[in-house]
Amino acid sequence: MQQNLFPSPPKENNKTGLDAGLEIEITKGIKPKAKLYRTGTFIKIVDLSDKVAKRLFIVETVELGANQSKLAEAINVSRQTIHNYRAAYKEFGKEGLINRSQKSITGCQADMPVFLYT
Repeated sequence: MQQNLFPSPPKENNKTGLDAGLEIEITKGIKPKAKLYRTGTFIKIVDLSDKVAKRLFIVETVELGANQSKLAEAINVSRQTIHNYRAAYKEFGKEGLINRSQKSITGCQADMPVFLYT
């Protein structure tokens, strides 16, 4: 029986390669989390149940050089969604990643004018 002299290393903790030396590890549960690594070194963690944090994480990960298709598959979003997040971030910055419903937590619309009387 022939023995494999160069076995492939076992996949560590469900990490998925995203290119550019980046890997993502998704932990599922009540509060799913994503951990990002570059060449095996931990970079950051995000709570995927926090929509705004997830969107910012996606934009930042692509800016670091991650392959959009691989990231979309790992996080379970479409490539078009990633494209939309990046376009909103480019046009409006971090505020572009926040929904209107989240901007109006206090009940005020974010785009309503504010008049100050002195």
